[in-house]
Amino acid sequence: MKNFLILIFIFFLVFLLIAFLAPDSMFIFFYIYLALVIALICAFAYLGWFHGLLILIIYTLLPFLLEYLLSLLRLPIFENSTIIYLSTHNLNLPITTTNLIIIFNIPTLFICSLFFSQKLKLLFNIKKYPKTFLIIAASLLLALNFLNISLQKFIYGDAIKWLVIALLINLLALKLIKFKIETMEFYKELPIILYLLVYSFNFAVSGNYIFLLIAAVLLIIYLIALYNEHQYKKISQELQP
Repeated sequence: MKNFLILIFIFFLVFLLIAFLAPDSMFIFFYIYLALVIALICAFAYLGWFHGLLILIIYTLLPFLLEYLLSLLRLPIFENSTIIYLSTHNLNLPITTTNLIIIFNIPTLFICSLFFSQKLKLLFNIKKYPKTFLIIAASLLLALNFLNISLQKFIYGDAIKWLVIALLINLLALKLIKFKIETMEFYKELPIILYLLVYSFNFAVSGNYIFLLIAAVLLIIYLIALYNEHQYKKISQELQP
């Protein structure tokens, strides 16, 4: 499985590079689709088959359903839902590469954000209310992808909307799942790398340097987490008789 995942990741990088050099919805679809496949495989490895299946259902269906139900209430920033936006007639969704990109991107971000928040929990040694931290951190990491900041404007409506949705869905998800500590590190790290790559790509194409700076900060935090874990393992090995 590990070799298979590495092969998929190589194809992911190839499509990511092609999409960056020659932006095209078809290549973007391929790299987002492969990112979702990788994230799901890692989720099954880190959470087990049963809880991995729960994550698949919760993060694939509920975000769109909850967004649609909130849009029916006509609340501020919830007036329009992704399902309605993608629809041509009622809830009849046309199958286009643009629609598939949006549909596959949401669960990918949810899963990768959850893995990243677990890494942050270990970095900051959160022992009190750890699931509360995971819910908030994972939701913030997801909402960050919908924030729009430039020198001319600051658009935060979508970010707040998806923050609320993510908080509710992560609250449900983390009530039902449990991480397997003994899981191979490879499966824990790959979704975080995907998150950083997808996040950076989205704003590198548009030339938004503010978000590239944010991506650089997230990368530094991730590298610090890896270094701390390496030092901890090294000290633990030295203390063993």
